[in-house]
Amino acid sequence: MAVKRSERLTVILSIAEKEANDAAKIMEQARVVLEFERHKLEDLVAYYNEYADSSSRKGKTVSVDNMARERSFLVHLIDAQQQQEKLVAQHQQLVEQKKRNWQEKQLKFRALGDLVDRIIADENKVLSRKEEKLLDDWYLQISQIREGNWRENI
Repeated sequence: MAVKRSERLTVILSIAEKEANDAAKIMEQARVVLEFERHKLEDLVAYYNEYADSSSRKGKTVSVDNMARERSFLVHLIDAQQQQEKLVAQHQQLVEQKKRNWQEKQLKFRALGDLVDRIIADENKVLSRKEEKLLDDWYLQISQIREGNWRENI
């Protein structure tokens, strides 16, 4: 017997489901990396604030060399913070891209699921009509046989 259209599409539906699940996993991985990078940025900001506060609380008797080193270190911390901000922005864009990809895959999966459901409903209607016709034909044959037997008994 030929394979039903719904059965063939069910294979495609399972592939679409796997693609949607894979896209969701990739999106989640990108989100985890984004959170990690955000925490690194928060740590840099906190460290900068602590260092700046501690160097400003030191006594006013700081040598010029030490002051220059502290300022240079603060500038390096600011640079690192700016680089980390750029990295966080890049990861945010990546997460948004992965989210859009997942949404597209999920939409495709749902649309295919709806299509398969409609096709199964149509196939069931056709099958039901065939069964109904077979039952009608069978009943007609039984009726004709009984009518023939009934006439013979008269």
